[in-house]
Amino acid sequence: MCIALATAAASCSLHNVPRTRLGSYATATVGTNFLDLSSLGEHQYFDGRGENNGIVYTCR
Repeated sequence: MCIALATAAASCSLHNVPRTRLGSYATATVGTNFLDLSSLGEHQYFDGRGENNGIVYTCR
């Protein structure tokens, strides 16, 4: 219950800071969908309406 309350409280973006979001690891486990680049959409901190599903990891 504490985790749920902390997550709910953190989902309100105060002072223009990115809010906490639940996520998952990028692994080949059951239920994980790997999408192509055209399905990712653009990331937006304060308005997620333009986002689709996906996450990209890169190496330097």
